[in-house]
Amino acid sequence: MNRTCFPLAISCLIALSAHSQAQQPHIVYAKSAKVSYEKNVDIPAPANGLISELLVEEGKPVVKDEVLVNLDQRIAKAEYEVAIQESIAAQKQAEDNSNILYANKVAEVASAEYENYLELFRKGSTSPAELRRKKLEAEKSKLSINVAELEQTKNIASALVAKEKVKAAEVQLKLRTVTAPFDGIIAETHVKQDSWAREGDKTVTLIAMDELRVEGFAREGLEKVAPHTLMGSPVTIEVIVASEMPPVIIESTIGFVSPIVEIGQGPKVWAKIKNQKVDGKWILSEGMTATMKIKVGGPNLAQPAAAN
Repeated sequence: MNRTCFPLAISCLIALSAHSQAQQPHIVYAKSAKVSYEKNVDIPAPANGLISELLVEEGKPVVKDEVLVNLDQRIAKAEYEVAIQESIAAQKQAEDNSNILYANKVAEVASAEYENYLELFRKGSTSPAELRRKKLEAEKSKLSINVAELEQTKNIASALVAKEKVKAAEVQLKLRTVTAPFDGIIAETHVKQDSWAREGDKTVTLIAMDELRVEGFAREGLEKVAPHTLMGSPVTIEVIVASEMPPVIIESTIGFVSPIVEIGQGPKVWAKIKNQKVDGKWILSEGMTATMKIKVGGPNLAQPAAAN
């Protein structure tokens, strides 16, 4: 073989090795990452009141819109019923146009009577003063039609107001009930049966066990890639469930990279993961630690744009 081929072969091997390395993703680590529930809320009391029913206990699974706590509803129910009856009465009054019909009939009679007196006046059978009185009564009866129409307009408006009062009373009644905003498990109860709750006081803590967030600081390995390349990158998450057990390994995608790079820590990153069940029980919990292995680069490595 010609010796001149050796340098060429070596050059090709170096190029192939460099290309192969360029195709390999770079790993950035976020160690000691924290696991937390994506949905973890303290549900407040929507109004002041006596706790008439505490329908859940710690550890109970609940579904969305399930009633968890009832405040005393007696006054709110009574006000709601009163509002309904007032609305019914107001609606009937708004639909009643008998006053307008009566005012029109009165106006017809008064106008006819005035025409009769006008004819009598022309014949000299009545005085001018009497004619003026009949004319005034006819004009007054016509104005009474306007008054009746205005009164009905007010009644219609009052009926609309009464309907809104029913809605307001219904809202107040619903504020006597605490419901679950999502499916989850009662982690803690903060009130007791027959105790008093003030508006805004915590009643129960509800958590959704099915979805969690793993959050940490991407530091190790970040010296070779720009922080913005972490966004949307695949990540392998190893969650420590017990010190003497193998970690639970879950694949996910980086959903957030903080625009702030902490000195000595790197940017904060997080990814969402789905919880898992063993024998019908969730195995991942808030407070566990994890290691995030973020795969950056490879064939789709995003390079920073050159400044113009």
